[in-house]
Amino acid sequence: MISHKKIRIVMAKLGVDAHDAGIRFVSAGLRDAGIEVVYLGPYQTVQKIINTAIQEDVDVIGLSTTGGLHLEQASKILEALKEIDTNIPVIMGGVMPRQDVAELEKLGIREIFLTGDTISDMVSSIKKLIGNNGR
Repeated sequence: MISHKKIRIVMAKLGVDAHDAGIRFVSAGLRDAGIEVVYLGPYQTVQKIINTAIQEDVDVIGLSTTGGLHLEQASKILEALKEIDTNIPVIMGGVMPRQDVAELEKLGIREIFLTGDTISDMVSSIKKLIGNNGR
């Protein structure tokens, strides 16, 4: 019998960005699509997100942003992952200028989701990322 491991993702908001309606909606949608979600919610630190990702053996780290600090947040988490030689892919979504997508990709964010992207789009992208040895 072939066993298929469920995709696991930790979902968090880094820093003081408290607008969590979007991350709660996306987390529920991912869960309903069969992805196991470890929900940390708002007010998280880089260290808390990374420690949880490692402890929970997640496949992906998902960050939500609405506060305009997405480039700084992406840099912080990617640098911290590099420092401990961990290659968990990081995806990011939320409210941010479309012109920042290329910079986020250049930094190392593997997928970026903007207002208007659907849960189905996200699930497909995550499955493709993990299926293509995202780690």
